[in-house]
Amino acid sequence: MIRLSKLEDLPPLHDETHLEKRDQFLAALLDGDHKRCLDIAEELIADSGRVDTLYLHIIQPVMYDIGRMWERGEVS
Repeated sequence: MIRLSKLEDLPPLHDETHLEKRDQFLAALLDGDHKRCLDIAEELIADSGRVDTLYLHIIQPVMYDIGRMWERGEVS
């Protein structure tokens, strides 16, 4: 992770190409479908060849979404 953080060619954080995967990951996570979450993660890593893409474009934004949902009382 430290090595990845020093890379200068990271993909942009607001990349619209991952919105569908992000929505699918969020829905699967809220449903408790861990297998689907892992499948989405594996697909994205296989397609992009980069683990940081998974973290920066899927996991991080989804965790922020869940935090906002929790804050509004939509999830517990």
